[in-house]
Amino acid sequence: MKFIKTIALAGLIAFSSTTHANSTEPTEPTSKVTSEAVKSSMKLELGNLLKESNLNLIETTKAKVSFTINSDNEVVVLNVETQNSSVEKFIQNRLNYKKLKAEAIKGQTYHLPVTIEGR
Repeated sequence: MKFIKTIALAGLIAFSSTTHANSTEPTEPTSKVTSEAVKSSMKLELGNLLKESNLNLIETTKAKVSFTINSDNEVVVLNVETQNSSVEKFIQNRLNYKKLKAEAIKGQTYHLPVTIEGR
């Protein structure tokens, strides 16, 4: 009887350690990378939103737009780096909280160079 109890106990210990060793927990990917197809789709959508400005610029103006995508797939403009305050306001008004069709990674910061042609 003592032998059967010892065998049963050894079997339970072996079974529980094997089960514990084989359990896997889901993990988040170590790095999230936006695909080139999504990036080009985002560029196209954002470019279309910035077309046909009412700005009367004498010379071509460049800006660097930093933005993120919220949980509703909307653009949230974080910063617009430019020397022209009217260009900054124009970009913020045209892009902020506009919904995108491209499935970008939520919460990731993106940087977009923008060139607005002078007339």
